[in-house]
Amino acid sequence: MIGFYVVFIGIILFVAYAGIENTIKLFTYIDLEFRYRWILLRSYSLRHKLEQQLGIVPTSLLEHVFPEGYKND
Repeated sequence: MIGFYVVFIGIILFVAYAGIENTIKLFTYIDLEFRYRWILLRSYSLRHKLEQQLGIVPTSLLEHVFPEGYKND
């Protein structure tokens, strides 16, 4: 129950700081980002299978789902 209040107060504070329009834009961006990552996750098996058939070194799951932020150090 405390988690609900923390989230609710956080949303109220964000609306007070950034306004309703920007809050809606933020939630829209988060929704689109989740949908995009879900599509990448589902397409990983197809890409992995195709890379094996073509003889290319397969990419890792993290590199496929997060291509711009993945570092292989």
